[in-house]
Amino acid sequence: MTPSSADVRRGEQSARLDRFVRRAADEGLIRGDVPVAWARAMLDDLVDTAAHRFPDLDPPQAADLVVRSWLGGVGHG
Repeated sequence: MTPSSADVRRGEQSARLDRFVRRAADEGLIRGDVPVAWARAMLDDLVDTAAHRFPDLDPPQAADLVVRSWLGGVGHG
């Protein structure tokens, strides 16, 4: 069965988020006592919340809000 275009986009987004979380961990933006899988799950939930509960946010505004909220929850600062 061939994946749908939505499945392909979902997979691409997931891969981008994986790279983002890994880079954040590698650069020390995520505390060492926070499992990377936990940080990724939190990011997924924030992205889902922004997309489905706040659909009127402009994408750049939503992305900034998600990242600020995410780093404030798992970051050093």
